[in-house]
Amino acid sequence: PDRPWTWAVVEHTADSTGTGTGAGRGTGDPAVRGLAMASIHEIHPVTGEAEAGYWVAPWARRRGVATWAVGQLVERARAMPEVRSVALVIAAGNVASRRTAEAAGFTVVPEATEHAPDRRDPDRPSNDQLVAAVRYRFVLTDN
Repeated sequence: PDRPWTWAVVEHTADSTGTGTGAGRGTGDPAVRGLAMASIHEIHPVTGEAEAGYWVAPWARRRGVATWAVGQLVERARAMPEVRSVALVIAAGNVASRRTAEAAGFTVVPEATEHAPDRRDPDRPSNDQLVAAVRYRFVLTDN
């Protein structure tokens, strides 16, 4: 589905005029390689909680890209007056993603009982099997 609140994290390769990492929409430029994507999937109209998610390319993992992308997502959510908090629902067994959420300042919502797709195994025929999950929340105190 079309998600208007989706940002790509890209890096300029050696063939481009500059180097570095930034956030923006896809450029179509072959000198720009995608590293990650962060997205607000929906915003609850009553609570103002934004359900969000992120994905990091295999070649960009363990470089701090996910934590940076989630931090950027939070900053963009902060600029949206209707958003009071940002939530991530992460498969309980996805330790790397849980550490990313914690490093970005999210805290566990202890009373939440969640399920999420386990997308860690791309070779599995169906990635839509739900597993136990943990809900994380980042409260935007200044909204």
